[in-house]
Amino acid sequence: MTGRDDYDLVWKYYDHGQWSQTGWNNLGGDIVQAALTGQGPHDLDVFVNGRDDHDLVWRYYVNGGWSGWNNLGGDIGGAPAVTAQGPNDLDIFIIGTPAGLVGTSVA
Repeated sequence: MTGRDDYDLVWKYYDHGQWSQTGWNNLGGDIVQAALTGQGPHDLDVFVNGRDDHDLVWRYYVNGGWSGWNNLGGDIGGAPAVTAQGPNDLDIFIIGTPAGLVGTSVA
């Protein structure tokens, strides 16, 4: 989910039958669209389309904390799509510009 006015990525979690009491956590980012996958319990990977320069940017949650933003480059023409085939095995798809489907793997 993105914040309406500032285009930041915000996050809230559900654990043991209830939503976190801290409200929404701002992860920053200045994004347009996001895709999310999990590689295992308590592991999340989020890939976003940057609002200004259309780069693919990645952030992950592991061992109770979020990484910083990692710019993977590119020139994205649409929302990223991502799937995890297992631990340390991600497949990412984007619509590149000029238009064309581009895929890559992170292992």
